[in-house]
Amino acid sequence: MRIIAALAIRIGKLLLGLLLAAAGYVLFASMCGSNTHLDGAWLGSLGGVLIGLHRRTPRPRLLTTAAGVCGSVAGTLLELIGSGSCAGLITSLAAGVTIGFGLGLAAEAVFRATGRGEVAVRNANWDAIREEHQRSIENFIARAEAIPDSAWEEACAAAKWSPAQIAEHLRLTYAVIGDELAGGTGIRIRTSWWQRQLLRFKALPMILSQGTIPRAVLAPREIRPGSGPFPSPQVLAALRAGARSAEAVLTTQQGGRNGGITHHVFGRLRPAEALRFATVHNNHHTAQLPREQ
Repeated sequence: MRIIAALAIRIGKLLLGLLLAAAGYVLFASMCGSNTHLDGAWLGSLGGVLIGLHRRTPRPRLLTTAAGVCGSVAGTLLELIGSGSCAGLITSLAAGVTIGFGLGLAAEAVFRATGRGEVAVRNANWDAIREEHQRSIENFIARAEAIPDSAWEEACAAAKWSPAQIAEHLRLTYAVIGDELAGGTGIRIRTSWWQRQLLRFKALPMILSQGTIPRAVLAPREIRPGSGPFPSPQVLAALRAGARSAEAVLTTQQGGRNGGITHHVFGRLRPAEALRFATVHNNHHTAQLPREQ
């Protein structure tokens, strides 16, 4: 119910923004002697939307408003060059503000609803994201290495898997990630397009910002461990190597437009989102391991 209400708010913001931009055009068209000002405002505002899309700006209203004003000024200059008159400059600037703000409001609704705005994870914090990821791996390995051999293959009270199976699950996760980063197919998506939009809008930001994964979430078949046995030294060494390799490749992709990995529920995750999600996933399973007595 909360997801539907939040989605309705985004749709309302989208419609309001478009209505404001259209109303601004109609209103100021009747006040201006020429549409050159307004065409400049529209083109400038649309340019701001494209820049916001390229930069993954979560709140592009200021950007599009400024671009709309710049476009209206450019339109005024063109009018001055063409007719020798720049009448209606104030009206033109007001049109730029109105149209730019309206399109920015609409763009914000779309960007945030589709995950274009990286709210919980920003590429600028890449070093911090890497450190957290490295810490999550080392914390898991340290906790796993403290488990006695007699309990390694025994199911944990906090999970249906044994410590060995949890470690193997993480190793498989990084193996699948590594395969995709090397040009493989990656994991198969299990959700429809509209389900991904809803989940990316509501669930993904919560997971990335709060660092928690909902309970009773089933692992996809590709990363589901078998019955074992899984010797501790070999599995943990492979886990560490796989995590380091995946992080190194994601680091080279960071800041680009085509990098990242595929998640079976959320679809495409950009590098910062992918590494942050991996950190949350690691911490989730670390908490399932038995503590040293």
